[in-house]
Amino acid sequence: MRLCLHGINEIPPDFVVHDESVEDQFDLDRFYEIGATLEVAHLLWSSSIRLLRLYKSSGRENLLTLSVKRAAQGIATATFSVGENEEQSLLSYSSNVAEELFQLALDDLDEVHKYGVKARLKKPVWPDENNTNWSKYLMLSARATFEGYEQETYWDIWVEWYQGFLDGNPMDWGLQRRVALIDDATWEAGPEAVAEEIERIRAKLLAEKAPQAERVEFNPDTAKFFTVPVEIAKPDLLGATLSQVSDALEDVLASPSNGLHGNAREVRVLRRVFTKYGNDPQQIEMSFVSVHRGLTRQILNDELPPSEENLALQTAVEEGARAIRATHADIAENRKILNEQVIRELPEGGKETLEDALPMLVAISEAGLAEEWQHDIPQLINDATLPLPSGAPPLPGADEATRIFSRVAKIALHLKAAEVVHRIDQGAAYKATAIALMLRELVKLGFGLF
Repeated sequence: MRLCLHGINEIPPDFVVHDESVEDQFDLDRFYEIGATLEVAHLLWSSSIRLLRLYKSSGRENLLTLSVKRAAQGIATATFSVGENEEQSLLSYSSNVAEELFQLALDDLDEVHKYGVKARLKKPVWPDENNTNWSKYLMLSARATFEGYEQETYWDIWVEWYQGFLDGNPMDWGLQRRVALIDDATWEAGPEAVAEEIERIRAKLLAEKAPQAERVEFNPDTAKFFTVPVEIAKPDLLGATLSQVSDALEDVLASPSNGLHGNAREVRVLRRVFTKYGNDPQQIEMSFVSVHRGLTRQILNDELPPSEENLALQTAVEEGARAIRATHADIAENRKILNEQVIRELPEGGKETLEDALPMLVAISEAGLAEEWQHDIPQLINDATLPLPSGAPPLPGADEATRIFSRVAKIALHLKAAEVVHRIDQGAAYKATAIALMLRELVKLGFGLF
């Protein structure tokens, strides 16, 4: 599998076949160098199909044509049925399978030339219209490939990787690139060590995809986790910003005709900012952005009137969020990343995964973080399942999803430290192994959203 990630099984673009054997011309050391990234591997893969077209038209025997013929022979032997193939012999059937395999490869090449490699990889390996006995056999065979490894969790990542290509849903390319570059010592240590390193890489990459200007720390005295907000750059400016938004909210609530009441979501979010997050610029910025979006949507949909007070509150939270980004470069960068992200729908089973994880996340967190889990997870589930007034499909709340999965990723990284695992096993309500399994599922879920 590592060879597949490196593209080692492919032919380099400048490779030319002479009279000597293909193996003799292969410079594996050089190939490791040029095959270090998936971008190069894609080029090599495309080149190998070009060679396949060339060799097929010239009739020359080579490794590519031989491998296709041998594969066709094996497939034909496994799927040939005398009752269903009365009109042809096994040899003729094998020849037909080989011809169809060649044609699929050439069709792939044409699609790659038109739309690019990644576009082709986003489609299943075996097209639906290729509904032959042998293609059905290959699909069943592929699904059964890893059945013998079900009891060993360190094979899970490879099952996911393999199935992704079969289904036309490749694993995140950034993750694959980093896996391909894992050092030799880790690969040589065996599949368990590799799986452990891939989990660490995945958690780190998720933390980058869901950035938060805060640290997640572990308290060895309580065996629980807590968050540390970024330091406030200009306390006076932040204090003035909070006062301005607080005054604007008070003006809105003073008149029932403005449409907002004390239990409205936007009001509850802002009150939490004033009472809990006054020293946390990241939380304030996210809350202001969330309230601004909510007010804008409701005013545009005529759910709230465009009154002077409502518009003043909308402006106050927008300016407040901008002021925080102007004085905190890391928060500004985080917002830029989040604006470029496409937050996908929760997949099937995602809601249940979050609900099942909530009690454990609360149990391993100190009071402040525990309370935020209890707010953010139900909010994320509701945002992703309740219908929108506009009739648009529901999507997870970007800021809730960011907080949840950024923190999950950072806690998962903490659990790679032996001393943290030891302390948790000594005193926490849940053992470190159970926590690690839960976090692994959440990191995987987060990767599906970002």
